Amino acid sequence: MHDLVEFRRIASFLYRRNKKYDKSLEISMADKMYKDCVDTALESNSAELVEELLRFFVKNQEKEFFTACLYTCY
Repeated sequence: MHDLVEFRRIASFLYRRNKKYDKSLEISMADKMYKDCVDTALESNSAELVEELLRFFVKNQEKEFFTACLYTCY
């Protein structure tokens, strides 16, 4: 992993563009870039990834992002 957050964010974006959604989510969750996580889950059209992200938000008590993810990915 790179030391600079913006380079990791670019890497996450490139993974998302190449349809490697699980790796993109992994990077974004580690950096607490939750909006990027929700956008990636939405773009993936994968119920499994959305459910994984929702469980992550519940586990970390991120109520606002849980709600935003539900609303966005519904």
